[in-house]
Amino acid sequence: MIRGDYSGWATIDTTLQAEHLIGRDRSRGAAMNKSASGGTGKPCESDICRNFNKGTCSTPCQHNRMHKCAGCSSADHGQSACTRT
Repeated sequence: MIRGDYSGWATIDTTLQAEHLIGRDRSRGAAMNKSASGGTGKPCESDICRNFNKGTCSTPCQHNRMHKCAGCSSADHGQSACTRT
């Protein structure tokens, strides 16, 4: 690199990657979900699962979000299967 040879920069060190990245949860600090605006966030448990409402999340939710319809608040189905809204 002193001579301007940066050819090795595109090579991923898979041992280092496996040791420090793969299989580890990212630290979020007390399971808080930060908003895009950089706010303080709120616990995931109070969020309605968007994937459940689309019909693509399995129960129990891997992100600990509430499984209830965004349209009528029923826990029996997601919004994609709702007949009340």
